[in-house]
Amino acid sequence: MSSELSSELSSEHGETRARPLLTLATATYRRAKELAALLRSYERDVPPHADEVEIVVCDNASGAEPEEVVRAFMARRPELAVRFYQQAENVGVDRNILDVLSLAKGRFVWFLADDDEIAPGKLDEVLEVLRGLDSEILVVRSDNVGEWDSLPPTGVEGVQWIDAGLPRWAPMLFATPFLASIVFRVESLREVLPKAEPLVGTCYAAWGLTLTLLSRAARVPYIDARCVLGNANFRGESTFQTYRVMIDGRLKAWDLTADGRVREALRPLMVRHALAGLRGAAAATLVVQSRGELVARYGSSFGVLGPTMLRGLPWVVTAVTLPKPLRRALDEARQSVRGRAQ
Repeated sequence: MSSELSSELSSEHGETRARPLLTLATATYRRAKELAALLRSYERDVPPHADEVEIVVCDNASGAEPEEVVRAFMARRPELAVRFYQQAENVGVDRNILDVLSLAKGRFVWFLADDDEIAPGKLDEVLEVLRGLDSEILVVRSDNVGEWDSLPPTGVEGVQWIDAGLPRWAPMLFATPFLASIVFRVESLREVLPKAEPLVGTCYAAWGLTLTLLSRAARVPYIDARCVLGNANFRGESTFQTYRVMIDGRLKAWDLTADGRVREALRPLMVRHALAGLRGAAAATLVVQSRGELVARYGSSFGVLGPTMLRGLPWVVTAVTLPKPLRRALDEARQSVRGRAQ
């Protein structure tokens, strides 16, 4: 861990208990109400497994309120192993996530954002799997997350072992930037943490870790039952609807860390995603800071994905030559025509 932590708080069992099976890790920033809701959900699920689970929270320098929330939780549940850390300064979303992952003392670590929740009863199932798991990574289905919600269920109960390099599983892999859908083996995570460093600032540093481990696994355990309620406590609006984050960051993570068959299985989806981003930029529904930035990022995607990106050139021309109101009007007309055709 490379960041400086200004404060640390630990429950009675946070430092003295034997190594837990699982660390539940959360990075938070200015969302004390959401953090409180997540911790309340832990009161439902974690106490029966107090000897196997620890809870770690790392706040990204957002003041005293998160510590107060965690202190209140510790007072209500003194039997649980809980640790709280606070950054000395705001280190950005990627660094805060990597830091809380690196603080895990369990054999496995499961990251949940402050606005997520474990689905009722699913902690029991995940722990049962982890007790005998011989894998660097476990993938679990999430709910209320667009890319996961679009995937039809497999109909297989319990754990199924999948070949992540097969194209049929590419849509599932494409949904794993939602980090709560991944449980990491801590030793493997620490080994590959350097792979995430070039991705800090993209909002996809942790996905780089996921792709690295998926790429070197012959088979991957997957629980297709809904284990995570994504954005269960979310309030406000997303601030990530920019081309740099939604398209460029994801493409960079794939390019730097996906390897072999996993890389090739994901390639068609990365092309489709990049083209959708250009269409969004042309329609002014995806924020681009300047025309020059769009041209530069298009050139970057062309360099990674090759001539297939020529299909996006008309969208780039539209975005850089037409005023935004006209582009929005044209997009609304296109959608209206498509709607009537359907």
